[in-house]
Amino acid sequence: MTDYTKSVDLLTIENDRLKLERQVKELNEKSKEENYIIKGKLSEREEEIRSMKEELISMRSEMNDVLEVLKIAKSKNGMLGKDRTMLDEDGNISFCEDYELVF
Repeated sequence: MTDYTKSVDLLTIENDRLKLERQVKELNEKSKEENYIIKGKLSEREEEIRSMKEELISMRSEMNDVLEVLKIAKSKNGMLGKDRTMLDEDGNISFCEDYELVF
């Protein structure tokens, strides 16, 4: 009976080892898949950030252009053409859709 008990113990240990090896392999594969997904999402976010930075740079440039035009208009007492002004009665800049800049 002792030989039987020893063999059962050895078979049980080997079976447990195989199960654990299988579980480790499955967990490693799952981890690789999750890492692949995370890297993909990280790459997408990095692209979004890059795109947003480019938009911000463009918007800053456009805003600087507008500010430059406003400075020029303000230096000419708001005159945008021969008979048009962009200043209100208090000397503040007002915006209208039909302004045409003539310098």
